[in-house]
Amino acid sequence: MQFQTIATLLAFSASTLASAIDIHADVRATCKPIYKDIIYNCGSSSDLLTIKNISISPDQPVRGQKLYIKADGYLKERVTGGNVHVEATRGIFKVARDYDICKTAPEYGKECPFEQGDVSFDGSVDVDKDIAPGKYNVDVLATSNNNKVISKLNLKVLVR
Repeated sequence: MQFQTIATLLAFSASTLASAIDIHADVRATCKPIYKDIIYNCGSSSDLLTIKNISISPDQPVRGQKLYIKADGYLKERVTGGNVHVEATRGIFKVARDYDICKTAPEYGKECPFEQGDVSFDGSVDVDKDIAPGKYNVDVLATSNNNKVISKLNLKVLVR
């Protein structure tokens, strides 16, 4: 699912980086919007990545077109590897995938290890023309190879 790639990029901004009709109660309680009502930071102050800015364009991705992503933040410590777990839900359908951070990094012009300090991502992905239009809810958890949380995000995106 192309949307998982988008979510991975956003979490991957962690090293770098759509919606149930209602926002889950836990999202309301623990997540803070960091980009409009689309991207939420669901992590804590102990996360390895502090996201300073993040944006997507267009706000409502269009099937068959590019989605542009910009993000920057601060990585509190060196990350030598890890995993991004993505769960995408549309209505009653749910798909879960895991991505190795270091194996995925070269696809976006990045490489492991990720050094402590400022990190940024500025790129684009093609939104699959065959993805079903509608609201998507995507939960993303990026963890380091020593099981520290890099970033925890929730995305609520309407695909046109």
